[in-house]
Order: sequence, then structure tokens, then C-alpha cells
Amino acid sequence: MFKAAIVLFIYAALLVAVGLVAFQVAPPEAKSRAITAVIIPTAAATLTVVAGVLCVLGKRNHKLGMIGVHVGLLLPVLFTAAVGFQGFNRTSAYLEAWQVVEAQRTIAGAETADAEAADDSAEAALATPPSQLAKPDNFSDEQWEDTINATQTGYLVSTLWAIVSLSIQCLVSLLVLRPKPAPKPATDSESASA
Repeated sequence: MFKAAIVLFIYAALLVAVGLVAFQVAPPEAKSRAITAVIIPTAAATLTVVAGVLCVLGKRNHKLGMIGVHVGLLLPVLFTAAVGFQGFNRTSAYLEAWQVVEAQRTIAGAETADAEAADDSAEAALATPPSQLAKPDNFSDEQWEDTINATQTGYLVSTLWAIVSLSIQCLVSLLVLRPKPAPKPATDSESASA
């Protein structure tokens, strides 16, 4: 059970580290929303540390240790499901937003009047930040703002998939490190037939 506790403590530390890195790499416009990238992994890490402590207490009380191990097995499964679902949704929104932005950049580059300056203006249009692009005609102001906000969530998409990856690795590690049952002693009838 002590090996399981070590895995859970490492997993908790990595969850917090991923959240802190996500907060640091978030764009300045998204800092107010990026605090959740620290809060959610830290809450998950707290639950994981509790499970790890229960595993350590398993040396004295076998029931507490078993509760800690089984909760420790359950938490990465829950985190993988919840964060993976959110990661899938955020990834889809992020990719769709960038498709719209790239289309708007292409339109902005094609609207140049001078053919000689077309190459320079096309490069300038590709470098234009999404917030400075013209809103598409078929978008409401709210839809365009949501699209611009979605383009700023690359850090979040990466963070969510990093947490999913860590959770799967933790679960596999716990399964690999689980104690093997002791071999059953041979009975008299089995040893006589051998």
C-alpha cells in the first residue's frame, strides 16, 4: 500500500504543477478565467493526497488502507472521464474558432486592392490577431466574441489533455503496483496426484 501512496502523492504534485503551468502560460486576456486551471487540479490533488494518506495509514489499519487504495484507483478514473469530456468539448470549440479566424484572415488578405502589395498584405493578414479581424456577416456580436475567446484557450486545451494523460498513467501505475495474492498452499490431494 505504501507504493500506491507514493504514486498518489506524485500524481497530486503533478496535477498542481500542470495547473500552475497552465495559469502561467495563459494569455493576459484570459488570466481572470485561467485561475480555474489552478483551482480544479488543486482540488483533485487534495482528494488524491487524502487517498494517499489513507494508504499510508493502512500499515496500522488494513481497512483504511483498502479504502485509500480503492479511492485512489477511482479518482483517476473519475478525473479522466470528467476532464476528458471537457477536453473534447474545448478542443472542438478551439479548432472551430481557429477555422473561422483563418477564414477571416484569408478574406482580409484577399481584399487588398493593389496586386503588388497582395503578398505583403496577405502576410500581414495572417499575422493579424483574431481580436483585430472584421466580424463575419453571419455572426452576431456575441458569437464573434465567443469565437475570439475560444481562440485564447489553447493553454486550457493542452492542460486538460495533460491531466487526462497523467490520470491514465496514475491508474496504470496503481494497477501494475497492486499486491499480488499469495500462492495458495497445495492440498494433500493435489500433491499426491503430482
